[in-house]
This record gives sequence, C-alpha cells and structure tokens, in this order.
Amino acid sequence: MPGLPYFLWTLEDLWKGNQRRVSCIPQGEYQAGPHSGPRFKDVWELKAVQGRSAILIHAGNTEDDTEGCILVGTGVSKGKLLNSREAVDHLRRLIGNSEFSVTIRERGMLSGENL
Repeated sequence: MPGLPYFLWTLEDLWKGNQRRVSCIPQGEYQAGPHSGPRFKDVWELKAVQGRSAILIHAGNTEDDTEGCILVGTGVSKGKLLNSREAVDHLRRLIGNSEFSVTIRERGMLSGENL
C-alpha cells in the first residue's frame, strides 16, 4: 500500500470450504469500507464476499483471533503477527473512512519458525 514505511503482513484462517468464522475467504478482488460495531470499532469490512458476511480487517496476533476475518501486523515471529494494533492504527491514519480494494491471493503459510 502506498504511504507505508514498511510492509504489512496478514493472517487468515486456512481454507475450509468458505465456512463462516473458520475459513479464509475465496481468492479474488473485493471492495472494503469502514465498519464499527460493538466489538470492533473503526475497522474495515469486505463487501460482496460470496456466501459470507462480516469479514473484517482488524487487529489480532494468532489464528485464534481471526474468526474468519483478516488480521494485519507489521511482521511475523514464531507464527504470530507482531504489532497488530500499531498496524491497524497506521491504516486508520492512511485510509480513514475511505473505501478501497483488496486483492486476496494465496501466498504461503506461516509455521512455528521465524520468517
């Protein structure tokens, strides 16, 4: 993303048939827009995800935090995202309440080793 002084990492669940709250979403191009709810405030929701709803981009560090959503962080260590809140805060400053597009494609899996 232009304007970032570093790369952001993402974490999603493994593919489990696009099941709600336990699977990543299908690869493709999506629009995202601002979302605020009781649990996640000032984050973004992916729109028009076939067979799914409430796919958010939010803070979290492990697969246990995903619940079918997309987590962001500034790095990875031992299979965990690092500085996730910092990454979300930076995105808030850059994106704010604007809509944007997101491309989802498979890039690899994290393991327990440092990457």
